[in-house]
Amino acid sequence: MVEALNPKTDLQRCFERQCEAMRHLPSTTLAERRSVLRNLKDVILANQTALHEALAADYGKSSAEVDLSELYTTITEIEHARKHLRHWMRPERVPTPLAMLGTKSEIRYRPKGVVLIIGAWNYPFSLVLVPLIAALAAGNRALLKPSELCPCTSALLSTIISKVFPPEQVAVIEGGAEVAKALLELPFDHIFFTGSTRVGTLVAQAAAQRLIPITLELGGKCPVIIDESANLKNAAERIVWGKFLNAGQTCIAPDYVFVPSRLRQEFVTATKTAVANLYPTGECACHMVTSEHFERLKNLLSTALAEGGTLVCGGGFDDSLRSIQPTVIDDVRLESSIMHEEIFGPLLPIVSYDSIAAVKTYLLSKPKPLALYSFGEGSGHSIIDEIPSGGACINNTVIHVLNAHLPFGGIGASGMGNYHGVHGFRTFSHAHSVMTQRWGNGLRPLYPPYTAFTQRLIRFAIRWLPGLP
Repeated sequence: MVEALNPKTDLQRCFERQCEAMRHLPSTTLAERRSVLRNLKDVILANQTALHEALAADYGKSSAEVDLSELYTTITEIEHARKHLRHWMRPERVPTPLAMLGTKSEIRYRPKGVVLIIGAWNYPFSLVLVPLIAALAAGNRALLKPSELCPCTSALLSTIISKVFPPEQVAVIEGGAEVAKALLELPFDHIFFTGSTRVGTLVAQAAAQRLIPITLELGGKCPVIIDESANLKNAAERIVWGKFLNAGQTCIAPDYVFVPSRLRQEFVTATKTAVANLYPTGECACHMVTSEHFERLKNLLSTALAEGGTLVCGGGFDDSLRSIQPTVIDDVRLESSIMHEEIFGPLLPIVSYDSIAAVKTYLLSKPKPLALYSFGEGSGHSIIDEIPSGGACINNTVIHVLNAHLPFGGIGASGMGNYHGVHGFRTFSHAHSVMTQRWGNGLRPLYPPYTAFTQRLIRFAIRWLPGLP
């Protein structure tokens, strides 16, 4: 079992043990990295039922959504890394300027060292393990800090990791904010954080004091823009699926929808039908993770309705289960309180518009979202090209996160850096520039003393050699 590591001295000891192991074995082979990833996959699959039980206990998540949003993404990432790891690890040859004739230039990807991964509560399993997979693929050692808001999943992660790795390679650190604060005082080689912008700011400040490189996966209000050419039935179904997955507790969930005024009623009807078809019981597939989050969403809905919004469907709450029905709100104004903060729950506001130019102006005035969604055959590419965002989908939502070939990450207030696939491998790697002088020395004629002839050679190189090869 993983040791109890709450005391600050124990955290320091665990960290130093990993650092010492890294010094003795600074790099691992392709076979070793593939082997640990395969072992991790086997133990995860062997604990599939335990994972269902843990997430059901933490916030009532259905086994189907656990398999889709937690297990599928994790196993896919492992298999993708194992398949492509040979290519990722291979030194990358790059051209050499003609002035450096006789040399060979290449980039070698080295592990950064000992890294810290701080996970989030909304996907408490995959948002710890997917970054870990990238860190292991790059040859690092890692300390993992799961969310204390999902204690059953956190305990299961600790069990799984202890079955696959010795603590000097990977260790799970359980605990709350004080443990996270103590971890941020250690000189890691990289910090990977998933969570809110507020906490991400604190992580960035702590990392800056020690010049530690960081990856921040945050969030924001992810907008959907529907144009005149959209298939409203398809759009409504795909928006409803992406929004109410995990009861809206997804950083890239559609936060609100812009729809042309003349299509508003048709879209509202299509959305209500989609909710009824996808959620025939009138319930999401999981609950809110905490009572505080539950109460915040209740207040957000009541305020939106008091400010002029119209309830289309849903609106029901179960205090004993912290459960909220899939809820759609029409007639929402841009000034409404619900438009001023990330919803992160199963409430979907609909905002009508008369001018797409006005929509673009509004979005450009707001913080850059983690995801942007556009529906229609006309302006989809124009919108995603003009509105900065971490990622985007045209005629669908959320699915870009499932493709391991695509980088996933934010921009501005929605985060910095990215991961998944080779992008995660490079996030946790140091791109090491290596030049080898094989014969001759093309720069020797430019060495001092700087005679008139030397100066003419330098001027010749400036004029004729920079573009070569």
